[in-house]
Amino acid sequence: MRKNVLVASVAIFNEQEEVLIIREEKKGWNFPSGRLEDGEDIIAAALREVREETGLQVTITGTTGVYQFKSDTNDPIILFQFIALYSGESLRMTEEEIVEAKWIRLSDLIQKEESMLRNAANMKSIAKNLLENPIFNLSFFHEE
Repeated sequence: MRKNVLVASVAIFNEQEEVLIIREEKKGWNFPSGRLEDGEDIIAAALREVREETGLQVTITGTTGVYQFKSDTNDPIILFQFIALYSGESLRMTEEEIVEAKWIRLSDLIQKEESMLRNAANMKSIAKNLLENPIFNLSFFHEE
């Protein structure tokens, strides 16, 4: 049995209520995200991944919750989805595999062809939740 992979993902919004997505060379469009390192705090991991993949320093303001799914490689994923606000600084893709970034309306993301998205069903589910459901306070995670 495969071990669960813990992932932190961040939907970063600009003033036009568009969300930032990044494109990895071989994997398609995704929110800035990545695996938690051993012993790493969930929110710290989310901030680190955003910084590593976009060069941005963001403020995390809430969460849509936790998502469980299987990755394209059949790994069991537990994804913690956060929301952050864009401060207006310049994007600096710092990881070699990140080849492009763009701002998109959530309604357009939901309509995007699935082959263009990494873990398309999960991305579309997150986008729908961002449009339709409440945002939870970070106290949802009850950190000590």
